[in-house]
Amino acid sequence: MKIAVIGTGQFARSFIALWQLHPAVTEVYACDLVLERAAEHQHQYGLAGTFATFEDALASDVDAVAIMTQRWSHGQLALQALDAGKHVYSAVPMAIEIDEIAAIVDTVAKTGLI
Repeated sequence: MKIAVIGTGQFARSFIALWQLHPAVTEVYACDLVLERAAEHQHQYGLAGTFATFEDALASDVDAVAIMTQRWSHGQLALQALDAGKHVYSAVPMAIEIDEIAAIVDTVAKTGLI
Protein backbone atom coordinates (compact mmCIF):
# COMPACT_ATOMS: atom_id res chain seq x y z
CA MET A 1 0.00 0.00 0.00
CA LYS A 2 1.16 3.50 -0.84
CA ILE A 3 0.02 6.26 1.51
CA ALA A 4 0.16 10.05 1.28
CA VAL A 5 0.28 11.97 4.55
CA ILE A 6 -1.75 15.15 4.14
CA GLY A 7 -0.53 17.75 6.61
CA THR A 8 2.92 17.19 8.10
CA GLY A 9 2.80 19.11 11.34
CA GLN A 10 3.96 17.68 14.67
CA PHE A 11 1.05 15.24 14.94
CA ALA A 12 1.95 13.49 11.68
CA ARG A 13 5.53 12.68 12.67
CA SER A 14 4.66 9.76 14.94
CA PHE A 15 2.36 8.25 12.36
CA ILE A 16 4.90 8.48 9.55
CA ALA A 17 7.30 6.28 11.50
CA LEU A 18 4.55 3.75 12.22
CA TRP A 19 3.47 3.50 8.59
CA GLN A 20 7.06 3.01 7.51
CA LEU A 21 7.26 0.01 9.86
CA HIS A 22 3.97 -1.52 8.70
CA PRO A 23 4.58 -4.55 6.48
CA ALA A 24 1.71 -3.68 4.12
CA VAL A 25 2.96 -0.12 3.47
CA THR A 26 5.50 0.09 0.66
CA GLU A 27 5.76 3.86 0.17
CA VAL A 28 4.95 6.95 2.24
CA TYR A 29 4.62 10.42 0.71
CA ALA A 30 4.19 13.87 2.27
CA CYS A 31 1.89 16.70 1.26
CA ASP A 32 1.64 20.03 3.06
CA LEU A 33 0.55 23.58 2.29
CA VAL A 34 4.07 24.55 3.32
CA LEU A 35 6.07 22.83 0.59
CA GLU A 36 9.34 23.20 2.48
CA ARG A 37 7.89 21.29 5.45
CA ALA A 38 6.86 18.39 3.20
CA ALA A 39 10.36 18.37 1.68
CA GLU A 40 11.89 18.39 5.18
CA HIS A 41 9.83 15.34 6.11
CA GLN A 42 10.85 13.58 2.91
CA HIS A 43 14.51 14.14 3.70
CA GLN A 44 14.31 13.50 7.45
CA TYR A 45 12.22 10.32 7.24
CA GLY A 46 13.38 8.97 3.89
CA LEU A 47 9.93 9.25 2.31
CA ALA A 48 9.23 8.15 -1.25
CA GLY A 49 8.36 11.70 -2.32
CA THR A 50 6.12 14.71 -1.87
CA PHE A 51 3.01 16.13 -3.50
CA ALA A 52 2.63 19.87 -4.04
CA THR A 53 -1.14 19.77 -3.54
CA PHE A 54 -3.84 17.51 -2.12
CA GLU A 55 -5.24 17.22 -5.64
CA ASP A 56 -1.85 15.95 -6.87
CA ALA A 57 -1.94 13.26 -4.19
CA LEU A 58 -5.46 12.25 -5.24
CA ALA A 59 -4.42 12.08 -8.90
CA SER A 60 -1.47 9.83 -8.05
CA ASP A 61 -1.33 6.06 -7.65
CA VAL A 62 -1.35 6.16 -3.84
CA ASP A 63 -3.88 3.78 -2.33
CA ALA A 64 -4.71 5.88 0.71
CA VAL A 65 -4.38 9.29 2.27
CA ALA A 66 -3.84 10.05 5.94
CA ILE A 67 -5.49 13.35 6.79
CA MET A 68 -3.51 15.13 9.51
CA THR A 69 -4.72 18.67 8.82
CA GLN A 70 -6.74 21.05 10.98
CA ARG A 71 -9.84 19.29 12.32
CA TRP A 72 -12.31 21.57 10.52
CA SER A 73 -10.94 20.36 7.15
CA HIS A 74 -11.13 16.59 7.76
CA GLY A 75 -14.67 16.01 6.48
CA GLN A 76 -14.31 17.73 3.13
CA LEU A 77 -10.86 16.23 2.48
CA ALA A 78 -12.10 12.74 3.38
CA LEU A 79 -15.02 13.05 0.97
CA GLN A 80 -12.75 14.27 -1.83
CA ALA A 81 -10.37 11.36 -1.23
CA LEU A 82 -13.14 8.78 -1.15
CA ASP A 83 -14.61 10.22 -4.35
CA ALA A 84 -11.15 9.86 -5.91
CA GLY A 85 -11.08 6.16 -4.98
CA LYS A 86 -8.65 6.45 -2.08
CA HIS A 87 -8.88 4.81 1.33
CA VAL A 88 -8.81 7.37 4.16
CA TYR A 89 -7.14 7.44 7.54
CA SER A 90 -8.25 10.54 9.39
CA ALA A 91 -7.07 12.15 12.56
CA VAL A 92 -10.00 12.73 14.87
CA PRO A 93 -12.62 13.94 14.36
CA MET A 94 -13.41 12.54 10.93
CA ALA A 95 -15.62 15.60 10.38
CA ILE A 96 -17.26 18.32 12.45
CA GLU A 97 -20.55 18.77 10.57
CA ILE A 98 -23.29 16.16 10.82
CA ASP A 99 -23.98 16.30 7.08
CA GLU A 100 -20.29 15.59 6.34
CA ILE A 101 -20.28 12.63 8.72
CA ALA A 102 -23.40 11.20 7.07
CA ALA A 103 -21.90 11.75 3.61
CA ILE A 104 -18.68 9.96 4.61
CA VAL A 105 -20.62 7.00 6.03
CA ASP A 106 -22.76 6.81 2.87
CA THR A 107 -19.74 7.06 0.55
CA VAL A 108 -17.88 4.33 2.42
CA ALA A 109 -20.95 2.08 2.21
CA LYS A 110 -21.33 2.71 -1.54
CA THR A 111 -17.66 2.39 -2.51
CA GLY A 112 -16.42 -0.30 -0.13
CA LEU A 113 -13.43 1.90 0.68
CA ILE A 114 -12.18 2.13 4.22
